[in-house]
Amino acid sequence: ELELLGPGEAYDPLRATFASWIERWLTEVGIPVRTNLTAFNVVSERVFDLQDFDMWILGWSLTIYPSYLEAFFHSRYTELRGLNAQGYANPEYDRLVDEFLREADDMDRAAELAGELQAYLARDVPYVVLFDTPLVEAYRADRVTYPTTSGLGGLQGIRARETAGFIHAVQLLR
Repeated sequence: ELELLGPGEAYDPLRATFASWIERWLTEVGIPVRTNLTAFNVVSERVFDLQDFDMWILGWSLTIYPSYLEAFFHSRYTELRGLNAQGYANPEYDRLVDEFLREADDMDRAAELAGELQAYLARDVPYVVLFDTPLVEAYRADRVTYPTTSGLGGLQGIRARETAGFIHAVQLLR
C-alpha cells in the first residue's frame, strides 16, 4: 500500500479533497493507496528533510521568470532539504537548465530553452500539476491608489515594502 501525504482540510481544503479523490481513483484501478492528511509542517518535513514518502501533495507560489525549472528539477537538488525531493535526474535536462539560467539576458533564447525544458518534464512527469487557484482581490479604489492594479501575482505579489502599505490601507478601511 502506498501512502499519499497531503495537508489537512483545515489548512488546505482543495488539496485535501484532491488527495481523497486520488486515493479513490488509484484504488479503483488496483493501486492500493492510503491518504494521510496531516499538518503542512509534517508533510514538508517528511518530504524535504527526511525523504520518507511515497507520494505527496503541496502547493507552490511560482516566480514570473521560471527559475523553478532549475530549483525543482535539477539533479543537484535531490539531496536532503532540496526542492527536487522526488529525485528527478536527467543529465540532458540538467545541461539545458544550466544553459537556460545563463540566458536570462536573452529572453527569446530563454523562452526557447524553457519550452524545451517543459517538453522534458511533460515526457518524464516528475510532477503532476493538479490545479491553479484563481486570485480575486478587492480594495476601495476611492480610498486607496496604486501605481498599477493589474499584473501577474496581483497586489499580493508586489514587493514587501509596497505590500506593507496595502495591509496598512486595509486596516485603515475597517
